[in-house]
Amino acid sequence: MFKWSIEIYGFENTLEGYSSYISDDEAHIIQDFDCNDHPHYYLTSIHFNNLANRKDVKSKSELIRNLFSGAASLVEGNILCFRLSNNIIENDLKNYYVDPQCNNFYQESSVNKLIKKSWADSDLKNVLDIMSESCQQRAGNIPYDKLYFIYEILKNRWGKQKLYQIAAEDFWKNFKHTAQDNQILGIEARHGSFTHRSTPNPITKENARDKVICACQRWINDSFQINMPDYDSFPRPRQDFSQYDYSKTNLNWRD
Repeated sequence: MFKWSIEIYGFENTLEGYSSYISDDEAHIIQDFDCNDHPHYYLTSIHFNNLANRKDVKSKSELIRNLFSGAASLVEGNILCFRLSNNIIENDLKNYYVDPQCNNFYQESSVNKLIKKSWADSDLKNVLDIMSESCQQRAGNIPYDKLYFIYEILKNRWGKQKLYQIAAEDFWKNFKHTAQDNQILGIEARHGSFTHRSTPNPITKENARDKVICACQRWINDSFQINMPDYDSFPRPRQDFSQYDYSKTNLNWRD
């Protein structure tokens, strides 16, 4: 039994897909219907069970939302963007229950595996936070300095030789120089010493994003034994969701 659930708003077809995850209670999206057969979606988790009040649930749900959104974007290669409501329910949702025996029939999702690992690994949690922020606030657009932050994690944890399997050494050198070049990036440039007058072969943000995220997926696959997709590029932002009023309704977002 889940003790608490919080209603969420987002893209209905995406949330419906994630509501099918039965394999784990780490982070779970539940689909429920009102008397008019209108779907409602709720975020719940085993991490809510020891919380005493709705304020604590809201705070914890923000953390889990970020991890869930970041993990889903890396695993699915898509933008899972949703907002938390103030509708927090205790012991309701038709006494929603996941039979533990269901685990015998469903493979644990890579999203939930990632979330589990991130609780104990600060680098992985930082990556998921960056991915989540890009989904929730920037429509998938990751600032260049954040891409470089992920790159440094990969360089330290995965190694340069592994990175060279994703792109040539010259690519990463140009990426590093571009990341420090405020003439090209402006406020997105990272703060540090930059001796070049201007980067002769700058790496575009789109190209940098593809390579960094691809490398990140391979690092997760190698280091955490979590199956990750094999994408040559990462999905582009489709629209700016940061100003959308999610309290009105769940969206029907379809291509």
